[in-house]
Amino acid sequence: MKGLRFIVASNKGLLDDDDDDAGPGTSTTINDHSAEIGNLQNQLHSTTRSLENTRAERSNVEATTQNQAAQLSSLQTQLSSAKASYETETRLLATLRERFSNQSSEIQKVKEELIRAESDLSAVRVEKAEVEQGLLHDKEEVRELQRKMTETGSTIEVVKAEVEKAKKEAKQQKGLLVVAKKQLATREAEKAKASQELHEAVAEVQEATREREIAEADFN
Repeated sequence: MKGLRFIVASNKGLLDDDDDDAGPGTSTTINDHSAEIGNLQNQLHSTTRSLENTRAERSNVEATTQNQAAQLSSLQTQLSSAKASYETETRLLATLRERFSNQSSEIQKVKEELIRAESDLSAVRVEKAEVEQGLLHDKEEVRELQRKMTETGSTIEVVKAEVEKAKKEAKQQKGLLVVAKKQLATREAEKAKASQELHEAVAEVQEATREREIAEADFN
């Protein structure tokens, strides 16, 4: 900033005591003061011009000073506002940086959790597919077992019917066997009786033959 130059008019002799110029023994008679008056008038004009110049310069300096003071105040206000805004923005930036850092960490954490969750989901899907496959196999096996049970049940019913039939036939056969045994026993008894009778008859024939031979021998 350029310095301000103050012009101070110094008018020598404005208030000087002209009596100093009078030496001792000056006459008390009235002298002609025209030259002194002219000189004073010149000094007055010069001083007036200097005063006017000084007043103008003072006005200019005062206006400039006031403008500079206003400008300085405005700049100070702007500077304070800028500093406050800077501090605010700095705090906001720090907060945003911290938030960004936290969000980045959280994003990384969530990504890792997502990877684990997707891995778990994949494993669950594989297990689900295996369970479904096993379930289908079990259903097929159940259907096959049910079919076999149905066939076995039908076979059991058939076998039961055959068993009942066989039991009835066995019972009939037992009855026939008993009858046949009785008939056989009767036939055996009849056979034994017939054999006895035959034996007795043969013995009688032999006895008769022997007696006949004896009788024939006696006749000869």
